[in-house]
Amino acid sequence: MATTARAADAPRVVTLVGSLQSEVGCAKDWAPDCAASELTREGDTTAYSKELDVPAGTWELKVAINKSWD
Repeated sequence: MATTARAADAPRVVTLVGSLQSEVGCAKDWAPDCAASELTREGDTTAYSKELDVPAGTWELKVAINKSWD
């Protein structure tokens, strides 16, 4: 059905989440709703990116979709 948008076609909010978030401007780490670590979609692709200035160290991270762990 051409008039029904699939969930996969809907715009997504992709957020880099982890122990580095407080270093990039978030109030706390492991916060999937922090806008400071949201990634930008590259055109019409499925690639997302963001340039972040992170101090040297060891970091744990994941990616959250639509500000949620679901």
